[in-house]
Amino acid sequence: MTSDLESHRPTVDYRQLARVADRLLTPVAVVDVDSTIRYANNVAASLFDVAPAELVGRKALTFLHPSDRERVATDLSVIGKKAGSGGFAEFRFRSRRREAWRTFRSYAHNLIDDPDVGGILFSGADVTEQDRTTRALRTLSACNRVLIHATDETTLVDNVCRSITESGEYMLAWVGYQPRRGQDRTTRLGPRRDRVPQWLAHHVGGRRVRAWPHWRGDSHSIAPSRFGSPAIEEV
Repeated sequence: MTSDLESHRPTVDYRQLARVADRLLTPVAVVDVDSTIRYANNVAASLFDVAPAELVGRKALTFLHPSDRERVATDLSVIGKKAGSGGFAEFRFRSRRREAWRTFRSYAHNLIDDPDVGGILFSGADVTEQDRTTRALRTLSACNRVLIHATDETTLVDNVCRSITESGEYMLAWVGYQPRRGQDRTTRLGPRRDRVPQWLAHHVGGRRVRAWPHWRGDSHSIAPSRFGSPAIEEV
């Protein structure tokens, strides 16, 4: 089935749009309803570590997180059916370097009837750092509430892990205790005879499980920080 956008898309000379968009500090791109990129300004191309010309003709959906592609494809289809329509879109993307997923928040506007655009115009911003800060503050607030209401250490650590995965939206959280000086670090973490808790609390997908890492840090174990200071490791 041919979409309205594809059947009526004129041949567009993007030089007029580029004279404006290439001066902006905001990512701007024009795509077809099937996500084919027709134009991208310098800022948009820099998000993917390529030149603008390298993006033209490629499917924008291939850069998105697999879990976001169907939703964005549906949004494009809906917006593409009516000239002048638009809507906000948020999705995760990754550059050519295959680094961590980043979050982009944008507004998509169907400008099919505009002779200088002839497609769906995207403009927005990379909000990854903003979202990380918001998530960190939300997680900190949740952990503070847990700390205030804690009655024992086991419950405290368990609820902190739960708060990190639920409020912070992390897939996994764990807390471990380093063996005392002189103790064999190659032995697994487990309950200690001197009643000092030494165990690992996992929360994966809302389910609490047990795991037993080793301190040696090889390919078959988990190597926590050993320097006496708290640390958060993102993977």
